[in-house]
Amino acid sequence: MKDQHKIDEYLIRLLNNEISESDFIQLKEWIANNPNAIHYYCMFLSDYVTVRRQVELGFDIQDDMLADPEILTVLAEYEKIAPAIEVPKKASQRELIQKVVYPPREKRNVSKFNILLLTMNAAAIFFLVLFISFAPLKGGIEVATLTDSIDVKWADANNTIKNGARLYSGKTSYVLREGLVKLKFDNNTQVTIEGPADFHILDDDMIKLNYGQLYSQVPPEAYGFQICTRYAKIIDMGTEFGVKEGIDANTKVHVFKGQVNLISNILSKKINIDMLAGSARELNSATGELKEIPIENNLFARQIDSTTDFIWRGQNSLNLADIVGGGNGLGTGAIGKGISLTHGSSVSDFNWTARQGKKGYLNVSELPFIDGVVVPDSEDGTLQVSSQGHIFRECPNTSGLYFDEIRNGGLIRITDAKSTVPMLFDNEQYGTSEKPLLFMHANAGITFNLNAIRDSLSGISVTAFHSRCFLFAKPNMTKINKNDIFVLVDGEAKFKKIGFDQYGVVLNIDIPLTEGDHYLTLIAADGGDSIVLDWVGFAEPCLLFEANR
Repeated sequence: MKDQHKIDEYLIRLLNNEISESDFIQLKEWIANNPNAIHYYCMFLSDYVTVRRQVELGFDIQDDMLADPEILTVLAEYEKIAPAIEVPKKASQRELIQKVVYPPREKRNVSKFNILLLTMNAAAIFFLVLFISFAPLKGGIEVATLTDSIDVKWADANNTIKNGARLYSGKTSYVLREGLVKLKFDNNTQVTIEGPADFHILDDDMIKLNYGQLYSQVPPEAYGFQICTRYAKIIDMGTEFGVKEGIDANTKVHVFKGQVNLISNILSKKINIDMLAGSARELNSATGELKEIPIENNLFARQIDSTTDFIWRGQNSLNLADIVGGGNGLGTGAIGKGISLTHGSSVSDFNWTARQGKKGYLNVSELPFIDGVVVPDSEDGTLQVSSQGHIFRECPNTSGLYFDEIRNGGLIRITDAKSTVPMLFDNEQYGTSEKPLLFMHANAGITFNLNAIRDSLSGISVTAFHSRCFLFAKPNMTKINKNDIFVLVDGEAKFKKIGFDQYGVVLNIDIPLTEGDHYLTLIAADGGDSIVLDWVGFAEPCLLFEANR
C-alpha cells in the first residue's frame, strides 16, 4: 500500500488523540479514495488493541495469531470450555524487622475470549467515530436561509445549494467558486457574499470568511453580529459594512453606515478600535499593521436580484436607456436594442417605415422594470399610460403614426431606409455606453414601473428622475419639425414642452419622486405636423436613489 507507514502513523496518532488537523485531512482523503480502507482499519485496529491489552494484562500472545480471523474463531469456541487462569502467588521473602501480611492477590479469570471481545467493542466504537467524522451529516442548527443567487458555481457540484435552502451552524465550510449568494439569518441580518469565497457559519449571529467578499446589513434586533476572518473579528454596532479577505489573509473593512468594532491579536499586536461610517481599514497579516485606506463605495455587491440579474454595488443612479436595451439599468443592456410599439416586445431589428400605431396601451411583460408602451393619440385628450389604468388628460391629437421603435441609442435611420447617421449633438455622439441615450421617434410613449425597481433595490429609496432632452438633426438640415415632450408621474404631467423645434437647445429635466409615486412615463409626440425627422433624445436618463437611513 502506497505510504502505508504514513497511514499507520496517522492512525496511531488518531487513536492516541494526538493527530494534527492537516494530518487528519490527509487521513480523510485516504479513506475517501481507497476502497480497501475499511478492511485495513479492521486489521490495524485488531492488532493495535491486541498489543495494548497484551501490555496491560501481561500476556505473551503473538500478534499474528490474534490478527488471524480463523484463530479468533477457534479462540471464541474454546472459551466455552477453557478453565480460568489462576495467577500463582509469589514465594514469601525473608522477614526483616517484622512480618508484614499482604492481602492475597485476586485471581484473574481472564481468557483469550476477553481479548477478542475487547477488540470487537473497540472496533465498534472506532467505526462509530469514523461514521460521525465522515458521514454527510448536517451539523449544528438551522440559522439562515439562502434567499437568492446569481451565476453560482459551488466547489462541490454534487452538493449544490439552491435558493430557499436552510443553512446550518457548525464547522461545515461552503466554497463558492464564482457568482453571488444572499443569506438571511433568522435574526434578519442579510449577508451578500461574492465568489470566489470560502465561508462557514459559526453561530446564529456569527459567520467566518476565510477568503472572498462579504457585505452585511444588520438590523437593530441583531446588534452585535460578528464577521470573523483569519486574524480579525468585526463586531456590528448598528451597521452596514463590507469585509474583503484576501488569499494572503489581509483583511479590508469598509463601513458605510453606523459603526463597527475591529479586534485583532495578530503577531501579539493587540488591536481594538471603533470604525465609523465612511471609514475603511486594512489589516496586514504579514506585519500586523492596521492602516487607513480610502473607502470604495462600489466595491461590494450590496443587493442582488436573480429575476433581473440585478447586482447593486452602491451606485446612486439607474440608467433607463440601458433598461430599454434589455438590461438591468447598470450597463447590461444592448446598444441599439429596443421595444416594439406594435407588439410591446423586445426587438433588435427594426422596420424603418411609417406605420399606424395600435390603439390602446401595450403591456411589456418580458422586461420587469418596464410597464408598457403606447402610441400617443387622442381626440378627447385622454390616454391610458399604465397597466393600472392611470390616465394622461393632456394627450394631443396626433396623426397616430410612428416611424421607429423606442431604443437604447444606436444609429438613426434616414427616411430612405438606406443609410444611417450617428446621434450627434454639439459634435458629440450619444447613444453609446459612455453617453447613454433613450431614443424616441415621434409618436411614442414608454412607462417605467417604479415599484418593480424598488423591489429589486431593497433598502433603497428612489428620489428623482433626471435627464437632458434635445432634438437631433440630419446633417445640413435647416428646419426641424415641432415636437411635444411630456414627462408624467402616475399620469400627471410633471414636465412638458409643447411645439419644441429648436436644434442645439437642451431641456433639463429634474423631477422629484416619492415612495407614493408608482409609474414614470416619457412621451414624444409629433407636435401637430409631420413625423418626418422627429428625432427626440433623452440623454443620460436616470433614476436617482439613496440608501434608507
